[in-house]
Amino acid sequence: MDDIIEMSLLVNQYHGSSVSDPPKSMEEPSYMQKHDLNTRLSSLDTEIQGIDEQIRKLTALRETLISEKEDLSKQRNRVNHTQLAQGLGGVVRTKGKNKLSTVDYTVSFDWSVQLQVTMKKVFNISEFRLCQKG
Repeated sequence: MDDIIEMSLLVNQYHGSSVSDPPKSMEEPSYMQKHDLNTRLSSLDTEIQGIDEQIRKLTALRETLISEKEDLSKQRNRVNHTQLAQGLGGVVRTKGKNKLSTVDYTVSFDWSVQLQVTMKKVFNISEFRLCQKG
């Protein structure tokens, strides 16, 4: 009989409370909630550290690429300057000083073949005068 009364009391308590508020015996213990929260926080910390490491690696790679780009740009400028000095002749201005250079127009340039084809096709001429070729 005591068992029936006890069961009836539990059922009454359960039905008397709101649906969203289950009896204490059905709630997850607070240490489990703390454990779940700590686990999630630890997981987020690990993920954030991984992202920070990726950022450091990408930043280092970016700096390396920028340095390589600057070096290549300097090399290209030197090559362009050298070609300009050799290809155009006359006075070439470098850091405030005039340097005279001469060009041998009897040699073939990179564009010589295409130039000959175009001059025959467009202008119907077979040769340029001296210094026109360069």
